[in-house]
This record gives sequence, C-alpha cells and structure tokens, in this order.
Amino acid sequence: GDEQDLLNDRSTFSGRLSNLKNAWNVSEDGLVLIDELGSGTDPEEGAALAVALLEGLLARRPLAVMTTHLTRLAVAAAQQAGAVCAAMQFDSKTGSPTYRLERGSPGGSHALALARRLGLPAEWLDRAESILGPGHSDLRQLLRDVDKRKRALDMERAEAATELRRAVQDREELESAQHALELEKISIAREMRRELDDLRLRTRTRLNDEIVRLRAEIVPAKKARTLAKSLGRIFDSDTRGKLETEVTSKAVEREIVLRSRVRHHALGWEGIVEKLDRDRVEVSVRGKRLKCGIDDLTAVQEQSSNQNSQKGANRHQSQRQDQEDSETELNLIGWRVEPALEALERFVDRALLADDDRIRVVHGHGTGALRDALRRMLKEHPAVGSIRAGSSKEGGDGATVVRLRG
Repeated sequence: GDEQDLLNDRSTFSGRLSNLKNAWNVSEDGLVLIDELGSGTDPEEGAALAVALLEGLLARRPLAVMTTHLTRLAVAAAQQAGAVCAAMQFDSKTGSPTYRLERGSPGGSHALALARRLGLPAEWLDRAESILGPGHSDLRQLLRDVDKRKRALDMERAEAATELRRAVQDREELESAQHALELEKISIAREMRRELDDLRLRTRTRLNDEIVRLRAEIVPAKKARTLAKSLGRIFDSDTRGKLETEVTSKAVEREIVLRSRVRHHALGWEGIVEKLDRDRVEVSVRGKRLKCGIDDLTAVQEQSSNQNSQKGANRHQSQRQDQEDSETELNLIGWRVEPALEALERFVDRALLADDDRIRVVHGHGTGALRDALRRMLKEHPAVGSIRAGSSKEGGDGATVVRLRG
C-alpha cells in the first residue's frame, strides 16, 4: 500500500525506496515481489533504478517477480540471461484483456487503447498519440516482431532438438547394425574356414588313398618289369638258361606248368598259368594278368572228366579273354563320357600288366566332347608318357595314340 508519512517527511516514493533497499539485500533463497517497479518518480530515473536493481538481483539469483510499465526495463530483462519477460494478453481486434499470461513477450501498457475503450475524448487521445510520436509505435512494433522471431526460433530449436535425438537414435541403431554385421561376417568367415579345412582334410585323405591304390596296382608291375630287365643284364644267356631250367624243374615238381590251373595260398584266387619266368609266374585271372612268386601258388588237381571238360572250356575262354585284353586298340565310338573313361582306365591297366608300351584309342570325331575328355584323362594319367592324334592311316583325329611309361 501507500506507505507515505507526512509527519515524518516520508513520501510515497521514499517509502518505496526503503522497500527496494530490502529487495537489494535479499539472499539467494529469498523471494522478491515488486509491483510497478520504477514508478512514482521521473520515468528516466525510475527506469535507471529499476534496471540496476534487476542486475543486482540477477547476480544474487533469488526468485523475483516484478511488474512494470517501463519499456526500458522490459527491454533490459529480455536481454539479460536469467530473466524472462511475460505480459497479460489482449485481444488484438477489440483491445479487451483475455486474462491470460503470455510468457516471452515484453508486452505494452495499452494505456491509450484502454482510454479509447473507456470513452475519453478522441481529440484528447489523438493529441496524446501525436505527442508520443512515431518512435514509440515503432518500438512497440519492434518488440512484437522480436517476440515473433523469438517464438519461431524457439520452435525451430525444439524441432532441431527432436531431429538431433532422432539422429542420435538412428546413429545408435546403425552402429548396432554394423556391429551385428561385423559379428556375422566373423561367424561366416569362421564357418568358411572350418568348411575349407574339412574339405582340405577330406581331399588329402582321398588323395592319399588313391596314391596307395595306384602304388598297389602300378608300382608292383613296374618293379617286376625292372627286376626282369636287371636280371637280364646281370646274367648271361647261359646262366639265364640254367635258372629257367631250375625254375621249370621246380614248377614241374609242384605240378605247375603252362596252361595249368593254380590257386594263390594267401589270396585264394584261381587262374591259368600263362608264363614261367625263373621264380616268377604270370597267371591269367578273370581277364587280368597277375605276376607272383611260384612259392605262393599251388596246382589245382583235376576231379572228373566233366570238370576237366568244363575247365578246358574255361581255359579256352580265359585264353580268348586274355587275347582280347592284350589287344592294343580300344574302340569307344558311341560311348558316353563317364563309361568311356572307366573303360579306358581299365584298358590302360591291362596294357601295363601286358607290358604294352603303345595303345590306340578310337573315339571318332562327333562333337569332340568324348575325344577331349579322354585326352584330358590320358594327360593326367601317371602311366602315360605322351599322346598324339592318329595319322591318316591310324584314324586321324578320330583316334588317339598313347605311349606308356616304362
């Protein structure tokens, strides 16, 4: 209220200054409520005192709520960090109050608008507006523009903050996806390495098995031929003849003679003796010629005339098969690739067992697929020394002439 005291020479403004002194000394946890700050004296001086008090309160940071009609104080509050303006909202068309507090806007006094609404003489109010001059209206308009821009900036700032949060979330999701992708790549790489190791192990095992099989099938035959040649170089013809006589005598003692039927002690197969060479015997077994020691064989006794007749027929069939097997030419015209490759491999094995160093494979011209497959197989075969197309008398490119090693 009005705290003037005429007996003590205290005016209304001096009473207010005493209260403002208390507000200046308030602590950080204090509460300051001031109505119409800067009024009751010259507006310039009152505004200066009000701005200075605002800066002092901002330094001590108590909670303060102050009302004023001084534009200079409102502008200072809008420019100071830690202070914010607010104003009572008025209807822009009717000038009537809406009784809503609008945060962020410094507002205005609306004194002339209120005077017009109360019916004061127009001549009086027009003169008042002319005294204020255009600068006052421009300042009010500037404050309104600043307020609009501030609101727009606040909205943009809020949208930017929202977009920033979304960007951070998207980045986290992307980093998570990249991390998952890296883990998946590592897992796939490990699985591929494991599968490659398994494939390498299986291939190595199969290769070793194939090497063992080749050694078992080819190396003994090569060794036998090498041993025979070595013996031929070591012993002269007379000594070789004596050895052959001794071996033949030994074979006769065991009843093992040419064309006789024998059985292998350890393996149990039976075959026909085709060749006696010192202590080695060459036996025809189911179309294949096998070499073994004479001590490994036992002569098979004849049991009956019927059986002898049957054995003679079998012997004749075996001889005929051996003659066919010993042929140096294989005709594969009209065959499919896979069966032809298998037949060629068997034919090469038989040629090696028969000590043949040259064979001819007839495959015809056709599309060339069978020819190319057979030649690829022959080039990779360890027992093949060289291959060439046949001459004009050998069938031309429809045949392949093969030279075997050894």
